[in-house]
Amino acid sequence: GESMLPPARTTSPKKDEPRSGGIWTNSKRRIETMGVPKRKTSKMRLRMRRAAHRRDLPQLRRDKTGNFHLPHVVDPATGRYRDRQVLTIETPAA
Repeated sequence: GESMLPPARTTSPKKDEPRSGGIWTNSKRRIETMGVPKRKTSKMRLRMRRAAHRRDLPQLRRDKTGNFHLPHVVDPATGRYRDRQVLTIETPAA
C-alpha cells in the first residue's frame, strides 16, 4: 500500500520557516532539540565559575531604626520584620 505520510522534504525551508535549530520530520513539523555542550567543562573552568559566586558580599539593608540586617530576615536586634514585631527580645538584667 501507499504511505499516508507526505514525501520527505528535499528543498530548503520556506520564508516563514526557520533555517536552523531542531530536526525536521517528514510531516514538515520541527521537533525542538535541547542544547548540548560540544565539550566537557574542564575542572579549571568549572572552579573559576563557582569561585565567582563566592566573591559576592551579602547585601545588607538599613531599617527605620538605622540597624543593618539581611533582607527578608528578622532583624535580630529589634525582632522586627517588615515593620511588624515578630520576636520578643529580652534584654539581660544588669
